[in-house]
Amino acid sequence: TGPLDTSDPDPFDDRGHGTHVAGTIGAVGDNGLGIIGVAPKARIMALKGFPAEGSGKDSDLWAAVLYAALNGADVINNSWSCRPYCPENPLAEEILEITRSLGVVVVTSAGNAQMDAVINSPENLPGVITVGASDYNDEKTVSVTNFGWVVDLMAPGGGPDAFSGVRVARRNILSLRSSGDS
Repeated sequence: TGPLDTSDPDPFDDRGHGTHVAGTIGAVGDNGLGIIGVAPKARIMALKGFPAEGSGKDSDLWAAVLYAALNGADVINNSWSCRPYCPENPLAEEILEITRSLGVVVVTSAGNAQMDAVINSPENLPGVITVGASDYNDEKTVSVTNFGWVVDLMAPGGGPDAFSGVRVARRNILSLRSSGDS
């Protein structure tokens, strides 16, 4: 089987990012673990669009978005972006038209290239909530996030690069960790 074998029902998170984002969204609180998601009663539909090696194909990622929309998702979070530039994305536009017709809200990352998000689709499309990263001072995370007028909101997403190997609460988002994330 290949890395994107769709017959594999196990969405194991090889790199930990999806688990971290899912925990930020839906971690259950009041359980002695010290974290709670922003929507702790949310149900998470874990879908795997990226292979263990990292970068994935746009068609696989948008197939996952379509699958989620057609299988009952109310909100779809895409914590990924294209590289380096994709001002138009006909596949994204087609899938987003379907999600809108189903009443599904789509949230996407502004991207991590330190540039104006207007150059990327779907970040630049109407009807998508584009989220950039802010630091512990509630300012744009300079070393990470994209920015610009198409960014709808900023949310905590890290901090300064200094001493990045040291985990400091004010610089990091406490969340869940995948068993595959070492």
